[in-house]
Amino acid sequence: MHRPCLEFGVHPLSVVAAVPSTKYGAGAPLVTLVETIAQLMGSPRLDVGYSGPVGEAARAYLPRHYHPVPSNMLEGAHVLVIDDTWVSGARAKSTATSLKWEGASRVTALTSVMWW
Repeated sequence: MHRPCLEFGVHPLSVVAAVPSTKYGAGAPLVTLVETIAQLMGSPRLDVGYSGPVGEAARAYLPRHYHPVPSNMLEGAHVLVIDDTWVSGARAKSTATSLKWEGASRVTALTSVMWW
């Protein structure tokens, strides 16, 4: 329903990805939600792996620890990155940077906000 808003003024979305969970890994509930969103949008879902520190250290900007798989679908892509929380924004920014390094032309982040 909100896809036109996400694509307004930019290229159509071509790939959907979740910010990887540093706590739950591939079994995170967000992965299932993003799979459903990708299916509804008719876009492929890209897995993004994480191989960095856990806990508070994971909230740093660490794009070298984020690995899109398979990265061959990223050349020129507009990727929708979905995150379930936003505290510092470092994980979403790290994911976006890693996607750009692998060839994405644009990255749009969609997230909820958590207030402390």
